[in-house]
Amino acid sequence: MKYLRQIYYEMKHQKMMTWVSIAGTALAIFLVMVFYLVDSLDTVEVAPESNRARILIGQNLEVAQEDGTASASGSLNHQRAYQLYHNLEGVERESFIFQQLDEKDISFKGGESQTIFVRGVDNEFWNIYDFKFIDGKPFDKADIESSLKKIIITRSLARRLFNEEKVSGREVLLGMLPFTISGVVEDANPILKITSANAFVPYMPEINDGRGGRWGDWLGNTQVVLLVKPDFDFANIQKQVMSRYDRLQSEARKDEKVITYHGQPYDIEILSKDIFSNVTPTKGDSYRWLIYAFLILIPAINLSSMTRSRLRHRVSEIGIYRAFGASKISILWQTMIENFLITIFGGIIGLLLCMLFMVSFSHLFFTFGSDLDVYARPSLNMIFTWKTFLIALLFSCILNLVSAFIPSWKASRLNPAEAIRKVK
Repeated sequence: MKYLRQIYYEMKHQKMMTWVSIAGTALAIFLVMVFYLVDSLDTVEVAPESNRARILIGQNLEVAQEDGTASASGSLNHQRAYQLYHNLEGVERESFIFQQLDEKDISFKGGESQTIFVRGVDNEFWNIYDFKFIDGKPFDKADIESSLKKIIITRSLARRLFNEEKVSGREVLLGMLPFTISGVVEDANPILKITSANAFVPYMPEINDGRGGRWGDWLGNTQVVLLVKPDFDFANIQKQVMSRYDRLQSEARKDEKVITYHGQPYDIEILSKDIFSNVTPTKGDSYRWLIYAFLILIPAINLSSMTRSRLRHRVSEIGIYRAFGASKISILWQTMIENFLITIFGGIIGLLLCMLFMVSFSHLFFTFGSDLDVYARPSLNMIFTWKTFLIALLFSCILNLVSAFIPSWKASRLNPAEAIRKVK
């Protein structure tokens, strides 16, 4: 408490320097956290994708003629997806879905037609992703196998169509075909690429999954979502898939074709990048750490100068402390704590400004991936997590250490007699 009272006294009597330091810290943390949050939005775990850390995605295939005359790559045909990803050891649940959203017109009797984006999903999709059902329920395996035309729509679409949310059991026309509404779910943020859609229909690959032609037996529009058992090694699953690729390669050669393995299935870190179907992606980007270092070091140099200026005004005080027996460690500790409190205060302000900016204005400056024809902007629950808070705290601590240690260390080594004499 004695340290805190002393620190408060010093900060109170150097208001200008204190507030300039706080403002500089806030700006530094604001810039660092904006970059960090933009970089991490594709990996944050938020409903309905709360299990992102346990999910692997199987998608895409590259296939070529053995003589090298032609090649193609893209989404998997359902049969090949099943061969590669069905019943893997360590996988708790698997879901086969259409990779691309389908643009359709929807209407109901007497209502106006609207264009929406629809995704085909199977019954396991609803067990992997934690959608909140406002009304009704998901379609099950029996519904899909019996080819029942059921549809699940979002809350916003229900309001647009019917001006109400409790609409399960009602009929709509999707394209020209009648569908019965099975349930209504809460909208997913458009940044969540797999779960964001206006409506969901049963996955029926036998109807429209396949390109035809020479690649029809290999490429289609299927994506596989794998929910891995807790603590199971992702590398083990990738090893299993690689062995299945080897078996598939033997089958391809009988058709005078060659397939290329690109490290699938992918985890959330890989999926956060732009993935090309004919390129093997890699993990880690060193440039990110260079940007973090730049955003920390530049303000740290300026804050270090301010810290030296504050301590220069306290030379005589530090000399008196030393003359009365204060150790170098205690002087170093006190000045570091003082700067740490300023840094934490500025860090909190910077974090709050960052969250306000991300929620309100980030879409004007950054492009967030979305398959929907809307502006994608992050929601508050995607931004403010305990992990975000701890990351901001870590950056603040690093900033404090870099900016204050050398001035504080020099101040602690002042000769008491010389320090007091300089004031006279």
